[in-house]
Amino acid sequence: MRYPETVVPLRDGSSLTLRSAGPEDAEAVLAYLEATTAETSYLLREPGESSFTPEQERQFLQSRADSPRDLMLLGFYEGELVGSCALASLGPFRRVAHRCDVSIALYRKFCGKGMGTAMMTALLAQAKAAGYEQAELTVMADNKPAIALYERLGFAVCGTLPHNMKYADGSYADACWMAKSL
Repeated sequence: MRYPETVVPLRDGSSLTLRSAGPEDAEAVLAYLEATTAETSYLLREPGESSFTPEQERQFLQSRADSPRDLMLLGFYEGELVGSCALASLGPFRRVAHRCDVSIALYRKFCGKGMGTAMMTALLAQAKAAGYEQAELTVMADNKPAIALYERLGFAVCGTLPHNMKYADGSYADACWMAKSL
């Protein structure tokens, strides 16, 4: 799915530029993924676990751009990539065609400035326009700022997934499964 470049106002009077990711963003997205996984334990990957080559990332981003119902949205502040959010189908089956998975991650220095809210608001509007009826996500149970954001956007906790992640030190973290009607 393609999302045209759009400028969105932020609460401090500045603005965020949103647009869909394309193959030309592959190197920047790979660098962003590596940096954000090093900044937080809340993401799926450990640092160094990104296994895509730049060419594979280009192909992945092209597949998102060509998809009628999947989207990777990038946010830019003063020309700098701040993060991405994504919308993905749960599969090709009619019984789940009304549901989508959403996710977001920002560089830590851009958190708490309203950028995540702006990005998720745009993403959820695209999900609804694509015909989805329910958006779902998984968030680490101790990530209180993210849970608060999702609740402000209308998501509700539907359950807890115990030991959802196991860290390199052997410790575990629970996750909350959240959903929102669109």
